[in-house]
Amino acid sequence: MDNPSGCLYTVGVTNKKRKKSIRPDEHAIESSLPDSSQQGAMAQPAKPLHIAPTPLRNARCQAEDLITARPELIAPWSWCFTRFSTALAATLSIYPALWLILVGIRKTIYISDSIYWNHELTLVLAFSAAGATSLFLARLLGRLVSGLSALHPDMAGFLEQLRGRFHDWRWLVPGPAVLAAVAISIRYITASEFTPFESGQFDAIFSGWLLIGFFFMLNATVLCGRYTEMVKRIAHEVAVGKLGRAETSLLSRFYLNVAILATIHFGFCVIIIYTLHLVYTYRGLMWPAYALLRWYPGLTLAGQLTMLLKDPLFFELAIFFGLIGLASLAPLLYFTYPQWEVHKLLDARRKSLLEGTRKRLDEIETQLRPDSPESDFELYERRHRVVETIEQMPSWPFSGYGTASTIFLIALPGLLVLLKEVFLQAVVQLLFS
Repeated sequence: MDNPSGCLYTVGVTNKKRKKSIRPDEHAIESSLPDSSQQGAMAQPAKPLHIAPTPLRNARCQAEDLITARPELIAPWSWCFTRFSTALAATLSIYPALWLILVGIRKTIYISDSIYWNHELTLVLAFSAAGATSLFLARLLGRLVSGLSALHPDMAGFLEQLRGRFHDWRWLVPGPAVLAAVAISIRYITASEFTPFESGQFDAIFSGWLLIGFFFMLNATVLCGRYTEMVKRIAHEVAVGKLGRAETSLLSRFYLNVAILATIHFGFCVIIIYTLHLVYTYRGLMWPAYALLRWYPGLTLAGQLTMLLKDPLFFELAIFFGLIGLASLAPLLYFTYPQWEVHKLLDARRKSLLEGTRKRLDEIETQLRPDSPESDFELYERRHRVVETIEQMPSWPFSGYGTASTIFLIALPGLLVLLKEVFLQAVVQLLFS
């Protein structure tokens, strides 16, 4: 790594890395200095260039170097951009711009092919949001590493290694690209008759547009999945006592923000699946399964359920609400799973401490007598407070959402679907009626 501040290394590095970290002017200075074999023949010893930094200054310098050198962007955005704002603006504009090109092609060349305004605008919004989610997730992690490195400088190298490992381009680019290609090709292999367009050429062009959107969606999905493992590893530092209350609070806020972004992303994934189903199966018409949600007058609840189960569209309806349910439970699972192993370690530690302190409390309690000295009663009170304090020790590394936040996160995917069905439909009708 670069070392412009002249800080000492806190971890072992090779001589090759040490030479790379020396600035060009330092190479010139070192080449002019005598080596150990020549120093004996010199009349005057060489003067020291600078005073070696203290260990505390060295750790701070290393943390500052990692913070200033750390990029906010991930692949493939880091291949094209150097600033977060530029990458975000390009991400939010490229997919709508490509869609406008598709609209123009259908207005001029493939006139017989329909424009599904409501559904296509939904896809534009959802896929653009997926690309922005990846950028914001990477930025959150960069700020977390910066904050933890400032609070705990000796962890800077460890955190930087985690960031590099979980932002490896080999996970973020080839995998999502291949999976997106597979997802698009499934229709051509198993259900090629389901096409909303008259021209096969435009259908292929539209599939290419979807391929870019699926890449954005899967890139963000990979990040959400890998962040659970990363947080799990950092949480082990909490379990062993390396991270204090301030660091744990910082990590908890980061994890909550990631869970919010992940919930929104999962909700948009459900909307994408639902929208593409309407486009390719029903050529953009209203979903017939909505009719199953009405109440038939004169039927009991058992009769209503019988009518619902016998309907051939019940399977589609069950899949749709199952996806919404999974997206609603995702934030709770996402927040709980990485902490589970650490929770067991912290709970075992708390129980061990509690067992020891209770034994000490029982010992002094059995010794108390009406005529015992005041110091025995004070000792009993102190040990009793220690027991109460240990009983209240948190056994989870991160704080929870709170009731209001939990309800909001669970309801968020359903709210996104409702927003799509009500608000976006109303806007399209006003614009194109």
